[in-house]
Amino acid sequence: MLPGSQAVFKTMEFLWVRWFKYDYGWKAGLKRCRLHRVSFVQQGDYHAYGFLDPDDVIHGAHLIPAFAHGQSNDDYNYFYVNM
Repeated sequence: MLPGSQAVFKTMEFLWVRWFKYDYGWKAGLKRCRLHRVSFVQQGDYHAYGFLDPDDVIHGAHLIPAFAHGQSNDDYNYFYVNM
C-alpha cells in the first residue's frame, strides 16, 4: 500500500465445504431399484475440503445415512442419494 492511500475493504462470501465422492463399486440406478451411494472424501486427501461461491450451491438435496454400513469419526460411512 502506498503512503497516504486508504485500504478499500470488500465483503467476499464463500463456503468451506467437505466433498463427497461417488461410490462406483455400488451398482445402483432405476434398473437395479437401488439408490446411488456417496461417501466423504478421506480427510487426509488434498481434495477433501474446498471453497465454493454460495451462488454455485444446490440449495436442496436429500441424503439418507446408510445405517447398515456403520460410522467412523462421528460420520456415517455412506449416504444414499434420494432421487
